[in-house]
Amino acid sequence: MTTEKTPELMVVVIRTDRQQWFVAGVDLQGDATPLVRSEPDNLDQYIGEPYDEQVSFLRHRLSGAMQRGCDRLWARNAKAMRIVLIADDHLADAEPRLLSDLADHLHTWMTRPPVSVYRAKDSSSVDELSSMHCLVGEPESGQKEALMKGLPQLSTMLDAPDRWEVIQKPKA
Repeated sequence: MTTEKTPELMVVVIRTDRQQWFVAGVDLQGDATPLVRSEPDNLDQYIGEPYDEQVSFLRHRLSGAMQRGCDRLWARNAKAMRIVLIADDHLADAEPRLLSDLADHLHTWMTRPPVSVYRAKDSSSVDELSSMHCLVGEPESGQKEALMKGLPQLSTMLDAPDRWEVIQKPKA
């Protein structure tokens, strides 16, 4: 007998100063649950590469993070109803359009669940959705309300490294 999975938002936060990602679940009541995180410098391989290689690297690395997040949600009897990616700033040592181009790609090719991508002003504004710029995929109103409630919790969890399962950086 199969049981119905509970829909949740899967939130991926990129800390650009650390080149690190975090994946959490946020339920529709706005309660955030830390799932997995990378080690610092997990995303640094794009730096210094040609532009197309930067987009390709980030697309693949973040897709792997999202897959791990989906796996962790599934194990908790939940499923991602929307993926929300939040970068706390422009990506370091890259053209300003890199995050927008990555957002467009994810939004176009990842339709189930749908993807939203936001850019915050800095790491201190990750807890306030209204201060972020939505690059693609505005969430539905109930999802947006849950996200607004969950972001302050999630923001404080980013500085509590032992609350997250750590995914080791792949060998180069």
